[in-house]
Amino acid sequence: MELHAKMYTVQIDNRGCSNCGKEPGYTVVGPDGVEESPVYNDREVAEEIAELMNSEYEQSLRSAA
Repeated sequence: MELHAKMYTVQIDNRGCSNCGKEPGYTVVGPDGVEESPVYNDREVAEEIAELMNSEYEQSLRSAA
């Protein structure tokens, strides 16, 4: 099976995390460059969300084939 580039990635959001607004936060950014999630203060949580979104994307490609 062909591997595709990750469509959803985690980026630092310098506006601050949703909880405190002071520390850098992390958000999931979609293929169109739009933030697809709230800002998380835990990078691992944001990475998990991005991985779930990438899994769904890959599943949609397989079902369309």
